[in-house]
Amino acid sequence: MTKHIHDELVAAAAAEKLRLSTFGKEHRSWKERLADHKGPPEFVIEGYVPRGILTTLYGRDGLGKSTLTVLLAIQLAVGRSALLAAPKAPQRVLYISPEDPERAVIDRFKRIVEMLDLTEEDFELVEQNFDMPDMTGADITIMKFDREGEASPRKFAEQLQARLETGNLDLVILDPISDVYSDNENDFTKVAAMMRHLNQLAMANDTAIMLIGHPAKDEASTYGGSRAWSSKSRSRLLLQKAGSDRFPKLSQQKSSYGPSIPDIDCLWDKDWGVLKPVDSLLAEVAMTKNLEPVMDDLLDGIKELASRGVVAKITTTSRSLYLPKALHEAAHCNQHSVEELHEAMNRLIARNQLVANWIFDGVDGPKIEDSSRHPKSGIWYAEGSPRTENDTDKKRQ
Repeated sequence: MTKHIHDELVAAAAAEKLRLSTFGKEHRSWKERLADHKGPPEFVIEGYVPRGILTTLYGRDGLGKSTLTVLLAIQLAVGRSALLAAPKAPQRVLYISPEDPERAVIDRFKRIVEMLDLTEEDFELVEQNFDMPDMTGADITIMKFDREGEASPRKFAEQLQARLETGNLDLVILDPISDVYSDNENDFTKVAAMMRHLNQLAMANDTAIMLIGHPAKDEASTYGGSRAWSSKSRSRLLLQKAGSDRFPKLSQQKSSYGPSIPDIDCLWDKDWGVLKPVDSLLAEVAMTKNLEPVMDDLLDGIKELASRGVVAKITTTSRSLYLPKALHEAAHCNQHSVEELHEAMNRLIARNQLVANWIFDGVDGPKIEDSSRHPKSGIWYAEGSPRTENDTDKKRQ
């Protein structure tokens, strides 16, 4: 053990001894404490991110956590609404992430700024209030542990504390958790020590601190590792997309200082490559608009498959040919993902433009038979849909 670490441990032990020696001796009356009371906890983002508290945000890879958090950081910096909450005065935000190279960070920032259509005055506010230094490859581990499991702050924790004490920050985002804490995520004592240290920093400086992480591999999990990740976090958010969901949703999993907040739909903006929170009705309208070209291509693809004697189904069982995958395997609609094609297919069925079990007997539409010369059944245009009417007109001509 180096002398530096030994001195830190001795100092930490002395501080703890002093704290315990005065426990119960220093008493302030309720009257005095009420006189100093500043009211209920405030929020940096109303209902979601309390000030002076540690918040955790979990979400699986690929959902868009990083673009979402950079977006809300910029919105806060210019005083716009973030997470659909009422706008506030511009907030000062520090975003620390060693995960992405500088080139990717700047590209993400550029897309979000252009999407928000910031004015020159807005951009000045971003310059003043949003700091995301180049931390590529940096060590941002908060705590170190000796062989006995005793914890002490690492260099980054000291740098963060100094920045909090001098920077007048409203929100600090640390992304990802795996870089902030590099020890065993299932060790309750160590996780609790790290979380407690961050909570103390947040409380001492009246700043919100947000950790960004991935939940455990179990699909039902809403956080990762030890239960300390949940119990020591007074505010916890989850970005997820369940199998039946059309959009990723941001949900409040835990809130110790405010009322329960409804889930927020988040929509992937293809034009800008940004995940953004949207009103549920707006999400539905935007999704429909985005799906129109997908639906057109899917309808054309169905006809092309039938011309080759291929009949697809809406199910994904091994015995059937699932339509979205059938289109990809036939080199059709490859510009769209399987998920998009699946959503487009369901939307067309809901509109009564497609039916799931059309009999291909040649009466209305193509005749396609199996090896036993029985008509196949599968997905096809609904009777009276624009496509079947066009086909009928062509036959008459």
